[in-house]
Amino acid sequence: SPLLSMFDAGGVVDSAFVRQRLPDGTYSTLGRAEVDGASLSFSGEVSEPALGQVLCYITTPVSKGSATLSLILEPGKISGDEKLLYHGSKLNDAVSEAVEALKQCAGDSLAVVEVIQTFDNTYPALATAFLLTKVIPPVLDLQRWIDAYDSVSESVQNDLLVQSYAKGMYASLAAERAREAMAVGAKYRDFYGSWEGKEYRLSDFVGPGKYVLVDFWASWCVPCRKEIPFILDTYKKFRSKGLEG
Repeated sequence: SPLLSMFDAGGVVDSAFVRQRLPDGTYSTLGRAEVDGASLSFSGEVSEPALGQVLCYITTPVSKGSATLSLILEPGKISGDEKLLYHGSKLNDAVSEAVEALKQCAGDSLAVVEVIQTFDNTYPALATAFLLTKVIPPVLDLQRWIDAYDSVSESVQNDLLVQSYAKGMYASLAAERAREAMAVGAKYRDFYGSWEGKEYRLSDFVGPGKYVLVDFWASWCVPCRKEIPFILDTYKKFRSKGLEG
């Protein structure tokens, strides 16, 4: 019978409920927590460790709102700290220790992978899924998170929640790389085109002391054609200063 003893919520907790995550990704409510001011506790039965949530409805001096606290439901007296890490049971303790170990990796991909793989080989897949999705995203940058994801077992990667997180992380990393590629001072990406049977590359024009204006247009695009005189004027004005077009 796990007893969950939560940390001070920072306001008056009006009510709280505990839910268990099911294999299909949905949640089943286990019961209502006992509330005492800003503290709450819950006792209930789980047949085996499971991912869980505590839903708190809180009144503060300035507003009302809700908070969702994620943890692993398992036998023990579980308490939360100000870092939203949980202690007092086997898997929650292991997750908290893994987080602290990851913080010491200082962005070292090999060290991150070693910590994650050791954890994944030692504890159930649900614990690794919890670590990847609910705990370490704020700790690791995008690339280190993906390094961690790529290193875990297939059973963890196939978890619906992990798959959803991974999809978002890959999309975010692609967007970040695109922003870096277009940043001022970033190296250009070379490309080529043909004109009257001859191939031209951007690198043919780029060089020290040169500025290259690249304009993409189509003969069927009326606004594009209307813009051409202005581009020619710009070229004539700045060609003596190294503008290539």
